[in-house]
Amino acid sequence: MKIIKLILIILLTSTFSYSQTDTIVKMINDKNIHTYNLDNEIVHSSDPYQKGLFKDFTIELETNQILLLHLYDNCKKCTKTIEYRNVVFHTRKGEIENKIFESKSSVYFINGKLVDKIIIKKPNE
Repeated sequence: MKIIKLILIILLTSTFSYSQTDTIVKMINDKNIHTYNLDNEIVHSSDPYQKGLFKDFTIELETNQILLLHLYDNCKKCTKTIEYRNVVFHTRKGEIENKIFESKSSVYFINGKLVDKIIIKKPNE
């Protein structure tokens, strides 16, 4: 009987661990995109010294991923104040949606089951 219970527990935990979702944390500020780990530490920055040009940022999602998108264009090192960002969503159904989001320390959650990729447009587009 103990062996049957043990086998059931192992099967249940393996099933739940297989269907877990991954969380991706990205922050856009000024000309830079930061990638964070779940301990809130920066893993990668595209332009840490803000010397490049403004450009579009594309983030692709897998179906088991959740994107935590932090838009923060009101920082001390930002070259100009950007109040809104245009975000283009490419859904898994093939639809394209344009939305405008505030960029003042705003956090948005995007589900990879619904969205294939997003493009955060450079300012003034």
